Amino acid sequence: MQKDFKKGIDHYLADRFNSAARSFRKVVKQQPAHGDALHLLGLIALRTGQAKAGERRLRQAIAAAPGHHIYHGSLGAALREQGRPEEALAAYGEALALRGDYAMAWQNSGQIEADLGRFDNAVTAFQKSIELNPEDAAAHFGLAHVYGEREDFAAAERFYGSAFALDPGDFEA
Repeated sequence: MQKDFKKGIDHYLADRFNSAARSFRKVVKQQPAHGDALHLLGLIALRTGQAKAGERRLRQAIAAAPGHHIYHGSLGAALREQGRPEEALAAYGEALALRGDYAMAWQNSGQIEADLGRFDNAVTAFQKSIELNPEDAAAHFGLAHVYGEREDFAAAERFYGSAFALDPGDFEA
């Protein structure tokens, strides 16, 4: 089983998703509650445009290991991909309840809050993300966008500048 899991990881990291999925399914067949294999099957589904199938696998991973914050964060991504922002926020909230320093969950929550026009919540989430991971250009960019929406152009310019400094290849920044 460990050999199949390791092969699956190698395939996944090389973007060979069909081979990775085959290996992870072998693991799940031997151990149906293997949270990491279920999680990676969910991520493969997400990365190949099958968000609903990804959601199903991610919920299985959470059932196998409910205390794993990353699984809840991945579920948030699957729900967001399906156009279910409130449910995605709830999943990110679960991830953050398990691990409050999960910067990516804060950043993703900020994106959703901004999309929903809840700019105060978005600012709070992006600021927390940046506090935890100052090098995250996407969080700086998201915060800049929110400040622009709030017509705080000086703050928007400052955070667009920091986003660009962190990722000079980001043409939007």
